[in-house]
Amino acid sequence: MLISGGNLGVGGIEELLKNLGSTNSLQPIQFYVLCGENIKLYEKLKRLQNHYVVPYPYISCRKKMNDLYDQIDAILTKPRGVTISESLLKRKPILILHNFLGVIKKNGPIIEQN
Repeated sequence: MLISGGNLGVGGIEELLKNLGSTNSLQPIQFYVLCGENIKLYEKLKRLQNHYVVPYPYISCRKKMNDLYDQIDAILTKPRGVTISESLLKRKPILILHNFLGVIKKNGPIIEQN
């Protein structure tokens, strides 16, 4: 499973992994964590030395990202356009981590819900 959303430290990735790791039935799941430019998160996850958690720093290579998407069975992410679009293109199931409405509002206009 690919976990995306660590670029800005948003989303409680560390807490999520802690909670997922405490469930014995999930131990066989390999988690690939996109840390983006969040070096602190990347280094912290590397120090865990948990072979079920594989952190990645920012990936600029399109081929490497494409290969990573081909390896995964699903993605856990925040609701953002690029990641959702890539996941749909690759036909990967998408699990939404949180509703980051505040982040979306900060980044630009949103469609108002009535």
